[in-house]
Amino acid sequence: MGSQDPLHREPIRPAVDESGQLVNPTGRPPFIQLRDDQPMRYAELLPSTTYLSPGFEYLTDTAAMPARVRGALRVVAPGDRVRHSTVQRDVGRSGDGVDDRYHGGHIVAVSLGGYASGPNLFPQAGNFNQGAFARLEHSWRHALQEGCTVEVDIALAEGDDPATPSFLIVTHWEDGTEETLTFINEGHML
Repeated sequence: MGSQDPLHREPIRPAVDESGQLVNPTGRPPFIQLRDDQPMRYAELLPSTTYLSPGFEYLTDTAAMPARVRGALRVVAPGDRVRHSTVQRDVGRSGDGVDDRYHGGHIVAVSLGGYASGPNLFPQAGNFNQGAFARLEHSWRHALQEGCTVEVDIALAEGDDPATPSFLIVTHWEDGTEETLTFINEGHML
């Protein structure tokens, strides 16, 4: 996820077709189609790979860490959400290994159409996961429920530990209006 990694430059608004598939991926081969019924652990992620799920692409960096997520959000009903709690817990432990300061949090919430594991997870500080980022997710959910379209392009920036991003650059479009926000992985917005 280093600073020379091209994944973090110039957000591009995602576009999806009538079937909900992303039609303008920015990633490059290899492309791997994700399946909700098959949880993916961090150790299974491949370097410089584009993972695809309905409406989203997830890109890994040269160290096989999640680096960027792009896609169109949608509200997913509680009964249709897939969770992989053990995988999430393992990702959280990779952030600190000792205490519960980190959660295995989603880059895009499963309730907003994000994939349940693998390239859509990273170690999130507990107050980040349940604070500033959660408030942004709630605002997206509300916009979707009001009939707005919401697309995102989220880049993760490497911290002292390559497995734990220090901040996220979130560009989102609500009905075409673009906004870019930066979030520190400690629950505070820059």
